[in-house]
Amino acid sequence: MSVTVIQQPTTPNAAYTKLPFVVSGSGTTSNPQYSYVMDVYEKGGTTLLSRQFTVPNPAGVGVFEPSTIIQGNLQFDYFWKVSTPTAPTSSVKVFDLRFGEAYGTSTSSSVTIYTGSISNYLQVFPGTVDPNEGSYNFNTSSILLPESGAMYFTNSPNFYPISGSQTTLEQEVMYINSTDWGSITMLKDTDPSPSGMATAGYKIESGSISTNLVPNITMYFEFVDGRREFNTLPVGPQNLALTSSAWSASIADPNGINTYQFFGDAGSFIVLLVDKWDGTKPGLGYGEYSNVKYLPKPCNTQEYTRFAWINRYGFWDYYNIYNPLKRSSEVQRNTVELPRVDYSSNLSPYNINSRGSLQYYTDYDDTYTIDTNYIGQDFNTWLEQLLDSPSVYIQRGDEFVPVIITNSSYTALTNENRQKLFNYTITFRPAKGRNLTL
Repeated sequence: MSVTVIQQPTTPNAAYTKLPFVVSGSGTTSNPQYSYVMDVYEKGGTTLLSRQFTVPNPAGVGVFEPSTIIQGNLQFDYFWKVSTPTAPTSSVKVFDLRFGEAYGTSTSSSVTIYTGSISNYLQVFPGTVDPNEGSYNFNTSSILLPESGAMYFTNSPNFYPISGSQTTLEQEVMYINSTDWGSITMLKDTDPSPSGMATAGYKIESGSISTNLVPNITMYFEFVDGRREFNTLPVGPQNLALTSSAWSASIADPNGINTYQFFGDAGSFIVLLVDKWDGTKPGLGYGEYSNVKYLPKPCNTQEYTRFAWINRYGFWDYYNIYNPLKRSSEVQRNTVELPRVDYSSNLSPYNINSRGSLQYYTDYDDTYTIDTNYIGQDFNTWLEQLLDSPSVYIQRGDEFVPVIITNSSYTALTNENRQKLFNYTITFRPAKGRNLTL
């Protein structure tokens, strides 16, 4: 009375794909009322999340697909303000799937369930898999960098990882403001390296870079059970201000650092505090700072909107749009028509102040519109995930306010050679009603 798993998904895997488990019985499938049984637990837990039954297919095996069960037991981690590498707990879980069988002694007897005792572990995160990629499984091996054993869960052009002295003209400098929060989630491979990342702060001024303004910050990853590990890193300046008092003072100082770089075996990326930058680019001789792409400094660095959204991997991405935000208000009014002649007194004199129509209810529905900067193919592909995201927020001061993207359609940039200039118009509304000040 044993059941063998003959096909199962790879791990870690995306929850929003098909996760088929194929099981085979031990010759008892001909017993009356026979069916295969799947029990789903969280690893280490004793609470049964779900029990499913399936009858043998024509080949005599059972096929289970527990993705909907797993999706219902995952949530998003709101790690906007982490100050150290933090392992996701709500969006990344390990499930224990056990397979057994059930059958009776006759077609009319009661059915006995023989639960499975062998654990089949599956680590999942709330990502998606393109059904046209050729597999149900999330293709981890195609996106892990062989030289680093780690990758970032984003398609942002800011995170094309570069390691060591290697430089690339493909990576964009990340533009954010000194008051912004932000994070990035990465996947740590089973290899011991990398164990962490370092962050160094600099100041770009008149095309030169000043160094050693603040001590480097070294952040070590969390490790659990020797599995592939997920870590969310603090990336925003306000996150790093929580990590180091020296960084906090320098970020707040108008003459302090205005750029910093994360570097290590996991690859390097550069963050620029655009509101403290003079708009000049470093000249030759400044390593990776000389080779990455710089966009022109926005005309107004104080008038901007910062979006945070769940990307296709199930983790947070951020983007600042340095353009005016427009608001359109739709007003709904209910009125009642009142008599214009007084029928209740001795006389009915004309009264210019009496109302023919009385407004007794008013409601408002605000819609906001903002245009992105003109962007290329790399940013176009990435920002489509903002328009498609199931969860979008706007940073307002130190808080993040939920909004609903209302674009019913959009046209993507499909050929950059023929269509050099391109931008999106994003429309959204507050998720909690009109009381939103941006």
